[in-house]
Amino acid sequence: METAIKNGDVEFIFKNGKYSIRAKQYLNDENGDPRRGKPLSIIDNFYTQEGTSDLSEIFGENIFSFPKPKNLIKT
Repeated sequence: METAIKNGDVEFIFKNGKYSIRAKQYLNDENGDPRRGKPLSIIDNFYTQEGTSDLSEIFGENIFSFPKPKNLIKT
């Protein structure tokens, strides 16, 4: 982390009274070699928004953060 901060590869952002940390990503790694793509998920076509809608239908409101969709749970 110290090296990433020293190299400017990490950003500290202060917004709405809170800090968030973001890592900068580049097409090439520190040796100049092209980076491979991000790992693919084995879970496709399921979205948190669907879980929020599912809970709103059941409880009339969203009572959890990042709820999982019922179809994901079925799968």
